[in-house]
Amino acid sequence: MRDVSKEVFLNALLCPTLGWLMRSGELKKKTADLTLGEKFRIEEGIEIGKRARRVFSDGHLIDDRRVVSAAENTQKLVNDLDISTIFEATFMKDGLITSG
Repeated sequence: MRDVSKEVFLNALLCPTLGWLMRSGELKKKTADLTLGEKFRIEEGIEIGKRARRVFSDGHLIDDRRVVSAAENTQKLVNDLDISTIFEATFMKDGLITSG
């Protein structure tokens, strides 16, 4: 089972063909090929994540890159009533995966 990144998911909503090309590996982008705007959005997203973790310092970050274990860890945290904030959560349902 292969995961779908947020970028692929959002692009597939706009253009299913682009989403398929990105997920299949047909459309590969190297960092050097990114536009200045794309690089800015990536850096901006990273900075927003850092700031959110500072503001909600009691939050839990799911930093496991293995999709199945990340989804399992997310589910455990969701079920814990003492946990109110989860960063980069991963969910799996009926063979579909989403992760932050």
